[in-house]
Amino acid sequence: HAAIAGVGAAIDYVASWGRGEDLRCRIVSAMRDIAAWEERLARRYAARVAAVPGVRVWGPPFGDGERAPTVSITVDGIGATDAARELGRAGIFVWDGHFYAARALEVLGIAERGLLRAGVLMYSTEEEVDRLAKGVERLACR
Repeated sequence: HAAIAGVGAAIDYVASWGRGEDLRCRIVSAMRDIAAWEERLARRYAARVAAVPGVRVWGPPFGDGERAPTVSITVDGIGATDAARELGRAGIFVWDGHFYAARALEVLGIAERGLLRAGVLMYSTEEEVDRLAKGVERLACR
Protein backbone atom coordinates (compact mmCIF):
# COMPACT_ATOMS: atom_id res chain seq x y z
CA HIS A 1 0.00 0.00 0.00
CA ALA A 2 2.88 2.36 0.66
CA ALA A 3 4.07 1.90 -2.92
CA ILE A 4 0.69 2.98 -4.25
CA ALA A 5 0.82 6.15 -2.15
CA GLY A 6 4.36 6.81 -3.38
CA VAL A 7 3.40 6.38 -7.02
CA GLY A 8 0.44 8.71 -6.55
CA ALA A 9 2.69 11.35 -4.96
CA ALA A 10 5.20 10.99 -7.81
CA ILE A 11 2.46 11.43 -10.40
CA ASP A 12 1.17 14.53 -8.64
CA TYR A 13 4.69 15.94 -8.38
CA VAL A 14 5.46 15.49 -12.07
CA ALA A 15 2.05 16.89 -13.00
CA SER A 16 2.80 20.00 -10.91
CA TRP A 17 5.51 20.89 -13.45
CA GLY A 18 3.06 20.73 -16.36
CA ARG A 19 0.22 22.64 -17.93
CA GLY A 20 -3.23 21.62 -19.02
CA GLU A 21 -6.76 21.11 -17.87
CA ASP A 22 -6.48 17.50 -16.75
CA LEU A 23 -3.92 15.28 -15.08
CA ARG A 24 -2.87 13.55 -18.31
CA CYS A 25 -2.23 16.83 -20.12
CA ARG A 26 -0.19 18.14 -17.18
CA ILE A 27 1.91 14.96 -17.04
CA VAL A 28 2.51 14.92 -20.80
CA SER A 29 3.48 18.60 -20.92
CA ALA A 30 5.72 18.21 -17.86
CA MET A 31 7.52 15.21 -19.34
CA ARG A 32 8.07 17.06 -22.62
CA ASP A 33 9.39 20.14 -20.85
CA ILE A 34 11.61 18.09 -18.54
CA ALA A 35 13.02 16.09 -21.48
CA ALA A 36 13.71 19.29 -23.44
CA TRP A 37 15.49 20.88 -20.44
CA GLU A 38 17.60 17.79 -19.80
CA GLU A 39 18.54 17.46 -23.48
CA ARG A 40 19.48 21.14 -23.71
CA LEU A 41 21.80 20.84 -20.72
CA ALA A 42 23.31 17.54 -21.89
CA ARG A 43 23.92 19.02 -25.35
CA ARG A 44 25.57 22.05 -23.75
CA TYR A 45 27.92 19.85 -21.73
CA ALA A 46 28.69 17.49 -24.63
CA ALA A 47 29.49 20.38 -26.97
CA ARG A 48 31.73 22.05 -24.40
CA VAL A 49 33.79 19.02 -23.58
CA ALA A 50 33.95 17.83 -27.21
CA ALA A 51 35.78 21.09 -27.99
CA VAL A 52 38.49 20.36 -25.39
CA PRO A 53 41.66 18.85 -26.87
CA GLY A 54 42.19 15.36 -25.48
CA VAL A 55 38.54 14.77 -24.60
CA ARG A 56 36.41 12.37 -26.62
CA VAL A 57 32.65 12.09 -26.30
CA TRP A 58 31.28 8.57 -26.80
CA GLY A 59 27.78 7.56 -27.82
CA PRO A 60 25.16 8.73 -30.25
CA PRO A 61 25.02 12.44 -30.99
CA PHE A 62 22.16 14.55 -29.77
CA GLY A 63 19.52 15.24 -32.38
CA ASP A 64 19.47 11.75 -33.90
CA GLY A 65 16.31 10.81 -32.02
CA GLU A 66 15.53 10.32 -28.37
CA ARG A 67 18.46 9.59 -26.09
CA ALA A 68 19.23 9.71 -22.41
CA PRO A 69 20.69 12.99 -21.14
CA THR A 70 23.93 11.32 -20.11
CA VAL A 71 27.32 11.96 -21.68
CA SER A 72 30.24 9.52 -21.57
CA ILE A 73 33.77 10.75 -22.19
CA THR A 74 37.41 9.78 -22.03
CA VAL A 75 40.24 12.17 -21.25
CA ASP A 76 43.66 11.44 -22.73
CA GLY A 77 46.24 10.56 -20.12
CA ILE A 78 43.86 9.89 -17.23
CA GLY A 79 41.74 6.84 -16.45
CA ALA A 80 38.08 7.28 -15.69
CA THR A 81 38.45 6.23 -12.05
CA ASP A 82 41.22 8.75 -11.41
CA ALA A 83 39.27 11.45 -13.25
CA ALA A 84 36.16 10.74 -11.17
CA ARG A 85 38.18 10.89 -7.95
CA GLU A 86 39.77 14.18 -8.93
CA LEU A 87 36.43 15.73 -9.88
CA GLY A 88 34.94 14.34 -6.65
CA ARG A 89 37.57 16.16 -4.61
CA ALA A 90 36.30 19.35 -6.27
CA GLY A 91 32.71 18.49 -5.28
CA ILE A 92 31.75 17.33 -8.78
CA PHE A 93 30.21 13.89 -8.71
CA VAL A 94 30.31 11.66 -11.79
CA TRP A 95 30.43 7.91 -12.45
CA ASP A 96 33.20 5.85 -13.91
CA GLY A 97 33.42 2.34 -15.30
CA HIS A 98 31.94 0.25 -18.08
CA PHE A 99 28.24 0.66 -17.19
CA TYR A 100 27.33 -2.95 -17.98
CA ALA A 101 28.79 -2.59 -21.47
CA ALA A 102 32.15 -4.24 -20.78
CA ARG A 103 32.28 -6.00 -24.14
CA ALA A 104 31.47 -2.80 -26.03
CA LEU A 105 34.33 -1.01 -24.27
CA GLU A 106 36.64 -3.92 -25.11
CA VAL A 107 35.72 -3.65 -28.79
CA LEU A 108 36.28 0.12 -28.68
CA GLY A 109 39.67 -0.40 -27.04
CA ILE A 110 38.86 1.57 -23.91
CA ALA A 111 38.04 -1.17 -21.41
CA GLU A 112 41.14 -0.59 -19.30
CA ARG A 113 40.61 3.11 -18.73
CA GLY A 114 36.79 3.06 -18.75
CA LEU A 115 34.37 5.89 -19.29
CA LEU A 116 33.59 8.97 -17.25
CA ARG A 117 29.86 9.56 -17.30
CA ALA A 118 27.71 12.47 -16.19
CA GLY A 119 24.00 12.92 -16.49
CA VAL A 120 21.64 15.81 -16.06
CA LEU A 121 18.22 15.81 -14.49
CA MET A 122 15.27 18.11 -14.27
CA TYR A 123 16.93 19.61 -11.19
CA SER A 124 20.26 20.33 -12.89
CA THR A 125 21.22 23.91 -13.63
CA GLU A 126 23.28 25.57 -16.34
CA GLU A 127 25.75 26.66 -13.66
CA GLU A 128 26.27 23.05 -12.56
CA VAL A 129 26.83 21.92 -16.14
CA ASP A 130 29.34 24.73 -16.72
CA ARG A 131 31.15 23.81 -13.50
CA LEU A 132 31.35 20.18 -14.63
CA ALA A 133 32.70 21.21 -18.05
CA LYS A 134 35.33 23.44 -16.41
CA GLY A 135 36.37 20.53 -14.21
CA VAL A 136 36.84 18.32 -17.26
CA GLU A 137 38.78 21.11 -19.00
CA ARG A 138 41.13 21.27 -16.00
CA LEU A 139 41.66 17.50 -16.16
CA ALA A 140 42.50 17.64 -19.85
CA CYS A 141 44.91 20.54 -19.48
CA ARG A 142 47.09 19.03 -16.76
